[in-house]
Amino acid sequence: MASVRAALVCIASMAAMVRFARSADYTVGGPSGGWDTSTDLKTWATNQKLAVGDSLTFTYQSFHDVVEVKKSGYDSCSAANSLATYTGGRTAIPLASPGKRYFICGVPGHCTAGMKLEVDVLPSAASPPPTATASPPHSPKHSSNNRHNSKPPAASPANAPTSSEAISAPPERSSDFQPVKAAPAAAPTSAAAVAGCGRWVNVALGALAGLGLLAVVNL
Repeated sequence: MASVRAALVCIASMAAMVRFARSADYTVGGPSGGWDTSTDLKTWATNQKLAVGDSLTFTYQSFHDVVEVKKSGYDSCSAANSLATYTGGRTAIPLASPGKRYFICGVPGHCTAGMKLEVDVLPSAASPPPTATASPPHSPKHSSNNRHNSKPPAASPANAPTSSEAISAPPERSSDFQPVKAAPAAAPTSAAAVAGCGRWVNVALGALAGLGLLAVVNL
């Protein structure tokens, strides 16, 4: 906070010094003329670049004066509602604010004879910047560039299953697994059927022969 205030004070001081260094004093009608009826004051004012911080110096005969008026008084050459009146033969007027200023000579007939001045004061290029209010510090935020350039954290390896888990945990069945259906047993061929029937015929004949022996013995 202290460093920010010191920087602002330094900037304001430098701006003030620059403005003071570039301020100039303009002698009205100079260098060859003055505040009188013989000088083309309108042309002189057109060729000047006045800015805030400069000053106007009027040099004139003692029977003249300098009257600052509004636009209406300048146009009508009337000092009735004057803003300020200066006498003494030499008057320095500081230009402290931008805008137009109007001056006439209050002696009757002198303003209409050309002893009037309109100047346009421009804002100073070295005006100090407005004092900025120091904002509280904020927690640093990662910019989008840092986010893109930073490497993602390495993924931790999965824990290997223990032997008991490997034995007890049944394998997961995939959703795409289809149970294999047992093919139906093939029907016995005709040769196999004949052979089976022949064995049964032999068994039956053997049984009948046994019964015949028993009948002969009984006789």
